Parts: sequence; C-alpha cells; structure tokens
Amino acid sequence: MTRFLTIAAIAGLIAAPAAAQTIRISTTGKTAAEVQADIRTAAREVCWQNYTSMPLPLEAYGACVSAQVKAAKAQLRAGAPYAVLSTDAILG
Repeated sequence: MTRFLTIAAIAGLIAAPAAAQTIRISTTGKTAAEVQADIRTAAREVCWQNYTSMPLPLEAYGACVSAQVKAAKAQLRAGAPYAVLSTDAILG
C-alpha cells in the first residue's frame, strides 16, 4: 500500500499543472546592461518554476530560457516600456 501511495504521489507531482507566473521587467532608469541582466534573471526564474517539477532534460530548461529572453527583447524592440515574461507561453 505504501508503494502505491508513493507512486501515486509522484505521478501527481508530474501530472500537476504548473501555476502560471508572470514577471514584469521595467526599463525605467536602467542601463541596457541592467535590463539585459534583469531579463536573463527573470527568464531563468520563469523557466525554473515550470521545470523543477517536471522530468525534463536540462536542454529543455536552456531552450526555455533562450526563448523567454528572445521574447522579452522582441517586446522591447517593438517599443514596449517594459518586458513581460510569462509561463503562459510555456504552458500553452
């Protein structure tokens, strides 16, 4: 019985949907280097929150971070006053 409960608990963790998370990065009063650092840190946080409970390879985490950074930079190039990184893009 204990073995079944352990397996059920692990399966529940794997199958449980990750909670959506959004991080907004303001550019006000920051240098380009500071914004870049904030984007990279936020991307890592957004991706880490999703991939810590999933059995995904490290490459998937790296790809997530790269995609989040690329999306944030595109938002800023388009003239947005801030970049928004969100797990909604990851979760579909």
